[in-house]
Parts: sequence; structure tokens; C-alpha cells
Amino acid sequence: MFENDRKPGLRFSIDLSAQKKKYRSRQEQFLNILFYAHELPSDLYLHMNITYDNFRQYMSMLCRKGLIKKIKANGVTGYQLSLQAKKLTRTQPEFYKYQACVSDDVDRHTDLKHRARKRQFSYLYALYDRSGVIYEEHLKPKLTAAVFEDQWYFYTALDVKHMLNVEATVFKGSRMYGILVGFEQIIPVYIANFSIKTYTRQEALIPILMSRYFTVPVDTAILICYCDAAVVNISKQINENLSNDSKRGANTANYKNFFVLSSDDRFLSQLDDLSSNLDYMERLIIERYGIDTSETDSNGRYRLKIGTGFIDEHPVWVCPGNINSVILKRFIQNAELNDIESYIICTRRDAKNLEEIIGDAPVDIIEI
Repeated sequence: MFENDRKPGLRFSIDLSAQKKKYRSRQEQFLNILFYAHELPSDLYLHMNITYDNFRQYMSMLCRKGLIKKIKANGVTGYQLSLQAKKLTRTQPEFYKYQACVSDDVDRHTDLKHRARKRQFSYLYALYDRSGVIYEEHLKPKLTAAVFEDQWYFYTALDVKHMLNVEATVFKGSRMYGILVGFEQIIPVYIANFSIKTYTRQEALIPILMSRYFTVPVDTAILICYCDAAVVNISKQINENLSNDSKRGANTANYKNFFVLSSDDRFLSQLDDLSSNLDYMERLIIERYGIDTSETDSNGRYRLKIGTGFIDEHPVWVCPGNINSVILKRFIQNAELNDIESYIICTRRDAKNLEEIIGDAPVDIIEI
């Protein structure tokens, strides 16, 4: 939906960090991300509005200034903070804000597993810069206060562990990267490339544990991936796990709402959907299409309602916002098991991906 708005030579048309002048220079942005993520991957430019050649120039300049160092281990190239850069957090006022980021020896791990997580954080923070999510420690309120702000803040899994203290042992083995907080919501954040592994018991325990500390339910999670092909593939993985088995296949970790989101320009509208009340839009669509939302059919017999309602006894699910993978799986399965033509009413933004996810199931898409 943003193709016509994109400026020539730019990968993304929406970049709030540029519009709001968050950084004075690209070098400042790279350092900010690096202090928080602890490694910049060599392909980070793909998640920003710069070319590979420009990215290499910026890295070369930062290396010459002695602020970063190039690391190549196990065949993977990246960039990490130099000792000089870490010392600046104690001597230069403009770097004081990063003191908490280097309080521990965060770069002691060079194995691929630990480096992969750091690199994923880099991608995530580049996305947050573009979409206006605040992740910097010195700009965030206390976690418990952020819940009621009309702004999205991101707190890492480590932040949550510190809050939970001893009870945080449940996080061992979790794939959660952190939580989005704001608009009276707490939303665990997961990241994936092209596919996801089984979410085990830990993921189901995390929202239960966090709900003890907050007055809002923790029943929604998002999974961020980097292309439409990944959104489709991961959604299909979830759909194929018929029993939502937590030991064998891809699942939604017992969350009530589980959204698979892309990290392109659509992320800003997807983020807006998370904080918006779409009930009014849903009611308008129900009226426009004459959808019967009652629990019984024309003969008064009880009918199973997965979705919103029915059009002439054909199941209909209205999705004015993000596509909930939990309901999507059940809706598709219901259509296939009963061999009944069904309809999903969704935005143009999500229609193409939905068509691929649905495949040969007897479900048609209606765009709004």
C-alpha cells in the first residue's frame, strides 16, 4: 500500500527517526543501536534507508575513530564496540546515557548462538527507530508506569527478569526478546527469520507470571519477521499444527492473540492496529454485509461460530486490523473439516498474504 509513496532510491517510505530528526547523523544512529544491541550485523543496511556502499563507509569511519571493531568469527562478520567507546561512557557527557549498556561484559560471547541474538536486536532496534518505538533506557519510564502511556516502549527480556527477580528462572529457554508496553497493554515480542521452532512450556508460563505484577492481562504476542514469504510460511506452520501441540509443531504458545507481522512499511499500521479499538469498524462491516452474528441458525439450532458470524449460513470472519493466527487456524480448519465455503473480510494490506496462507482451503477473501 506504500509503493507509490516511496522515494526513489529508498527502501522504506516511512522512517520516523528521519522525520522527527531523532539522530544528528547516521553514525550517531549506528552507535545508539550498537550500545543497546552489542553487535551490528553486516547486512543491517537492508533494514535502513542506506545502500551497502554507504554502510561500509560509515563502518570504516567509526573504525578509524576507534569506536567500533570488526569481528569475524565462525564465518559471520559484524561490528562491536571498542574498549575506547565503552570508556567514553564514563568520560564524555554525550555518552553518559549508555553507562548501563556496558556495565557488564556483554561482549564476552563470540559463539553464533549469542551473536545471533545480538544481531536480531540490531534489526529490531532499526525497526523501532523507523516506527517510533522507544527502547532507550534514559527515555523510558518505569515499566509499571509505561503501561498507561499513549506511546509504545520496548523493554528487553532482561529488563523483565530484573523486575521479576527470583521468579525469572521461568525465562530460561524462552525465545522472547522483550515486551512492548503502552496503551494499557503488555505484548511479548518474538522474532523469526523464515520459520519458527516449537514454543515450549516456558512461553506459556511467561504471561501467567507477568499477569501477577500488572493489572492488565498479558494475552497477546507478536512475532516479527522480515518478508512476506516468512509471514506466509510461519502462518502455514502454525495452521498445520492441528492440536496446537506444544511439544511437536509450531504453535502460538497459548496466547489468546498471536500476530505474525512484517517489518516493512506496513509495520507502522500494524503497530497502530495494536493500540486501536476497531470495534466500530467491525460493526460497520457487519451492517454493510448483513452478517448474522447470532448463535443459532434460521431453525433455532445452535451452531458453532468461529469468527464473526454468517452470510447465508456461510461462516464469516471480519478482520479490520491485524490477522490473529489463533483464530485464523481454527477458521481454516473449520472450513476444511466441514467443506463449507467461508469468507474472511480483511484490509488490502493483508489480503495477498492471506490468499497464500489459505491455499486450497474453501475460504474466499473480501477486501475492505
